[in-house]
Amino acid sequence: MPHGVRTAQQSKLHKSRDCSFKRYSRLPTRRAYARDKGAARTQITTPHHAFPQPQPPLNPSNMPPSLKSAVAYVAGFVPLYAACVVLIAALGFSEFHMAPRLSRQVRTDDPAIKKSFVAHETVTPVQCLFLAFPLPVLVLAGWCTVGSDSLVSRYQRRSFARLARPDWVPAKFHLFHISCVALALALGINGVLTNGFKLLLSNARPDFLARCQPADPLALYVSVAQCTQPDKLVLYEGLKSTPSGHSSFAVAGLGFLYLWLARHTCVSRLRHVWCPLLCVFVMASRVVDHRHHWYDVLTGGALGLAVCVGVWRTLMREEPQANLLPA
Repeated sequence: MPHGVRTAQQSKLHKSRDCSFKRYSRLPTRRAYARDKGAARTQITTPHHAFPQPQPPLNPSNMPPSLKSAVAYVAGFVPLYAACVVLIAALGFSEFHMAPRLSRQVRTDDPAIKKSFVAHETVTPVQCLFLAFPLPVLVLAGWCTVGSDSLVSRYQRRSFARLARPDWVPAKFHLFHISCVALALALGINGVLTNGFKLLLSNARPDFLARCQPADPLALYVSVAQCTQPDKLVLYEGLKSTPSGHSSFAVAGLGFLYLWLARHTCVSRLRHVWCPLLCVFVMASRVVDHRHHWYDVLTGGALGLAVCVGVWRTLMREEPQANLLPA
């Protein structure tokens, strides 16, 4: 057989060896395997922020508010702010610059006004004002911050369109804001009405004769003109019995707080029973301290409750709409 000439069997065997070599040559080499493994490790360990991320589309409701929108939000509350200022000014003027009807005469033999004068009150006016406004504000602030997870409101307040919450105002801040404004408005209205009735009725307190110190104890009737009390403030306060200011302020402030807690918190209402209990304590202390008659505290409590409920139904009225706070 000539050199270099292959038989048919040898050609077939050589062809099969070439195919086997080509098939195994397709497998990755050790260097290529190491290179691919290193690339995979690099891809896994590469931090996520190293790759450019797609930017979310701009949402106008999530954009920071402009000065114009902020002014528009505050402008919706300007009438309420002005009403609160006017009411507080009227309350202060009627309390310190207006006197009751001094021409009123009382009977000296009336046992209802012959009680002793108690110098130290159980609940002072400053303490009563603290229970009516600062304490509820602190409780509201606590629930709107620390206890925000327990707030529940399935309604969106729609009483006034101008007071609706814009998208950029946090729901908890808006709830706290409108609640404080409504509370201040309720206390202002309550104070003006309470002092108005006090000055109009000029009813004598249970300790009026002890305050008056009449010049003629044997006289059947006595008026302010026959009193020898040197302190006019103490004397004039003796004719401001009906209605009880402590009772009306306590019920207006703590009653508003009770309604707020019962509406916007998911805990049992029995946990908020301390609000009406404080009101009862304040009302009872006024009778024990000989500052008011029993009907004075009932009248004051009814007045405070009426004002509280009226303001609540006007400013905090709710209708089934979008969520104000997440449940």
